[in-house]
Amino acid sequence: MSAMPIPVEDDSTSIVFIDQRPAVVEVAESLERPSPSRLQEDEDRKSDADEDEEEEEEGSYQDKPRFRTWKKHATHLYQLMMHVDLVWESPSIALMPYMSVKDHLATQTVLCGTRTGGQEQNYLQFLHITTPIDASRLDDEGAGFNDGTGEVGGFGSAPPGCGMHIERRMYHDGDVLGTRYMHANPLLLGTASSDHNLYVFDWSRVPKSLKPNNPERPRGPLPPNALSLHAGDEERHAFMKRMRQIDDVAAQQQAWDSERGAGQHVVALKGHTVASSHLDWNTTSDGSVASGAGDTIRVWQVGNLSKSAEKTVDPYWSATLDDESAVITETKFSWTDPQTFLATTSTGSLIHADVRRAGSEVNELCTIAPDLCAYNGLTALAVSPLNGNLIALGTANGTMAVFDLRNADVPVLSEPLHRGEITCIQWCPHRASLIATGGDDGIVVLRDVTTGAIAFKHSAHTHTVTDLQWCWQDSLQYEMVSVDCNAITLWRPRNAYLA
Repeated sequence: MSAMPIPVEDDSTSIVFIDQRPAVVEVAESLERPSPSRLQEDEDRKSDADEDEEEEEEGSYQDKPRFRTWKKHATHLYQLMMHVDLVWESPSIALMPYMSVKDHLATQTVLCGTRTGGQEQNYLQFLHITTPIDASRLDDEGAGFNDGTGEVGGFGSAPPGCGMHIERRMYHDGDVLGTRYMHANPLLLGTASSDHNLYVFDWSRVPKSLKPNNPERPRGPLPPNALSLHAGDEERHAFMKRMRQIDDVAAQQQAWDSERGAGQHVVALKGHTVASSHLDWNTTSDGSVASGAGDTIRVWQVGNLSKSAEKTVDPYWSATLDDESAVITETKFSWTDPQTFLATTSTGSLIHADVRRAGSEVNELCTIAPDLCAYNGLTALAVSPLNGNLIALGTANGTMAVFDLRNADVPVLSEPLHRGEITCIQWCPHRASLIATGGDDGIVVLRDVTTGAIAFKHSAHTHTVTDLQWCWQDSLQYEMVSVDCNAITLWRPRNAYLA
């Protein structure tokens, strides 16, 4: 498997939409379906038992025991589940803060980018994801209700209009290692590139009538079924005709993929001497962007630039750590004080900085104990949008720690959640106590800080979860998007897990 996301044909999309009406619940109960907690425990035990076997098994990830186990239980675990294969890896994703609703279908936009390693042109792109917002659309389309599973829809039987497709592409210089939109102006998109620069795009300036959006990448037909044992001439002729069509489209796709274009960014943010995999915007209209690379943190201001401004911008604030061996692993602006930000390091330090202060000084709030952060320190950071004093940290040995900035010496909570490094972490924007973490083990864990319980485990991924994002729409609470090198998943657990 190569590394970003140009999703393959729509036929690779699988959707499960669970109808939550009382009549359906009654059917499910009459079948004595296992309880949600028992299903979760069974899946965890089977996943643990299959982990060693998975590492040795070759072939498609869809053939791995853990993925098959997850898929078997998926209809019992999710209210909504979409799974789409990728061609090229997308290390970073973000759900855009807008949504359209039509005919009981909700269309959301996912911002992502490609990491091709120089093998093909890289893109920053929008994926449109369309899913049922309630059961009305399913009823209108005459989707059959399955008495055996107590659900409407299922894998491979999503209603018309549902799915995921690339809505807009933008040429990008270098691999896209990180991407986020500007909170105060979502027309501006920021990326961290493998060529050491950060780039700012204005997607409204990239026309859909020109390359790389028009003409679109050719789409191939479905492969034919295997020939029967005693195939006749007519069957063989149809088989060969379909194979020739596939070969023709493959040649057209190869020609399309070989085209190159200059990056369509409006501003390049200079200053980093090594590549960074992360960036963060503050919430004000000045559009400050913070990013760390090596042992240095830099901040740029781009929100108020005019169209005639310089195409390159130097940082207006930067700070270098005293410890030359430390590497900045994450930076996050505060939601309550947008001129301050936090940063984590590979040596276990949590750093606070105020860009209004002269001298580019940073303050070390605390150093995490070695038993929590193992040999390469803190790996992920999240600031609560509902409580600016709470932060969540991910460590290299899979431990999540929650701190209150008013007393950062002792963690409020510390608990091992993953086997291996925590790669991403996000607070829920709808519930102050709910945190999502993704790790090297390919699991997304939803942890409730108040109850002290793990609310849910999302096991659809078979490789490292590189990024995850909550949906901020009030009408789609607890919906998430997560990604690994193989697939993007859009999902929401059943209500029983989040009660």
